[in-house]
Amino acid sequence: MSNFTENQERIGFLKGKAAQASGNYFARLGRHEIALEEYQQALAAYESVYQTLPDFAEAQKNKKTVRDKLRELFGHWFVVLGKWLQNEFDKATEAGWLTLEEIFGTAIPAMPRKRAIKRAKQIDLGTEKLALVMDIKELTQEISVILRIYPLGKQTHLPDNLKFTVIPTSGEAHEYLAQSHHPAFETEWFYKHGEQFSVKMQLNDMTVTEDFVI
Repeated sequence: MSNFTENQERIGFLKGKAAQASGNYFARLGRHEIALEEYQQALAAYESVYQTLPDFAEAQKNKKTVRDKLRELFGHWFVVLGKWLQNEFDKATEAGWLTLEEIFGTAIPAMPRKRAIKRAKQIDLGTEKLALVMDIKELTQEISVILRIYPLGKQTHLPDNLKFTVIPTSGEAHEYLAQSHHPAFETEWFYKHGEQFSVKMQLNDMTVTEDFVI
């Protein structure tokens, strides 16, 4: 690795420490939205520190500290998907995130992706009952999240006018509209540890929003 590249990585590491300190500051002030942004920047900076660099061990330690802080601050209303990757589901179960068997019974839809963690939650939109499925898998540099939504009960297709919106912490929200007689819906997103997003489901005047942090 060249000296220039190593210097760039060093600068990135120092930016991570600065963002972490800033996150701690805003967290103490109760400015949690700003703290979240700072912690996410810190994680992104620490992720850029290669194993061959002197700062790698400290970057790994700091990443864990930041993730613990994120869970402390946001775990009470965010679904912490990072816990699922560690096979910890107690909080998820309390929030209604159950196994596919518990939600679908014997009529589990085909989900071919292997070695992925799958949980589902029943979503009530008035008289319509749907199942939101989270299918997550840890890749080398990021987390793949497949979002699926299915009808429950005797329905064989999603209700007309169902809107499904994925809202990232930063950037534009992506809204999808279920097609007539559509049996299910699926979209895939990629996130890094610490990133947060929301999923909003809307049918006529009924809206349900689920918030997640990796």
